[in-house]
Amino acid sequence: MKTLFAAALAAAAAIFATTSATPARAAGCPAPGDIVSFNSDDPAAIVFLNGTNRPLRVHWLDFRGDAKFYRELQPGEAYRQQTYLTHPWIGVDPAGNCVGGVFMASRPGDNRITFSDR
Repeated sequence: MKTLFAAALAAAAAIFATTSATPARAAGCPAPGDIVSFNSDDPAAIVFLNGTNRPLRVHWLDFRGDAKFYRELQPGEAYRQQTYLTHPWIGVDPAGNCVGGVFMASRPGDNRITFSDR
């Protein structure tokens, strides 16, 4: 009985392994690892403004390209985030889509980023 169960389990695992596909990436979001942060000694700040009609979650893309959640912004809300010139950021809507692509500070000091539907 154990051998039959083990064989059935192995067969099911083999079928799953050959038929499962990589999940599709959400619209506008980079694939994990495609865009990464680099070490930097150049501090900057970004003022993020949510110009959409839905909440957005702001994420930093770390040194491996993994999205790290920082803050949720309600429509019309803004906040200032300390960062570095070589650190990318994304805004993600409730459906998991990135709004406006990937953003980075372009100069030392304050940089303004507005997430919008346009």
